Amino acid sequence: MKKKYFCKAKALSFFRNHETPQFDSSGFQLKAGIRADITSAKKIPIPEQWQSNLLRDSMTRSKLLESRKKDSKPHISFDLDGDGVVGHKDLFLAKRFDVDGDGKLNESERKNAETALAQGFEN
Repeated sequence: MKKKYFCKAKALSFFRNHETPQFDSSGFQLKAGIRADITSAKKIPIPEQWQSNLLRDSMTRSKLLESRKKDSKPHISFDLDGDGVVGHKDLFLAKRFDVDGDGKLNESERKNAETALAQGFEN
């Protein structure tokens, strides 16, 4: 049965004093008066990329998928056996010798990889 408030002031004071229940990370309800401190969350700066809509507005789905495909394709310098295709074995071995992590083997990295493969690093 619903409570009927005859006085609007009494009804408004009931809703004004009501606090939403707070729960901890385990799901247990906190006692009344203990509130989570959300002031520390306001101090975290938001990255500039998230604030601008330029990236989101200029990227269509087809461009997004195309850029993902391009980024996931390994560079041709990872082709260690010289067959023109970067296979899974070439990729695995070449990533070990990519010291600077730029996704390409420069001359010194490629030379190190070739000498290690000649000495039996693959086995």
